[in-house]
Amino acid sequence: MKELIETYWLYVLVGQYPHGPLGGLALTVLLATLGLMLALPLGILLGIARFSPDRWLRLPVTGWVWGVRGTPLLMVVF
Repeated sequence: MKELIETYWLYVLVGQYPHGPLGGLALTVLLATLGLMLALPLGILLGIARFSPDRWLRLPVTGWVWGVRGTPLLMVVF
């Protein structure tokens, strides 16, 4: 059994991507990782811009944040 896992570990993890038993899991983990890698730096930059003393930088970011907060969650899901 150990030899099978060592030989076919990728097939066991992913299956016949995307039609295998775990293909959706692998895609979900990949998308979540990419989303975190992109969202964290963007969130830090927007957070810094929101508390900037420059009004021309702070106001558009504040407006965008209020627009995102005002969007209903069901609309985001669809």
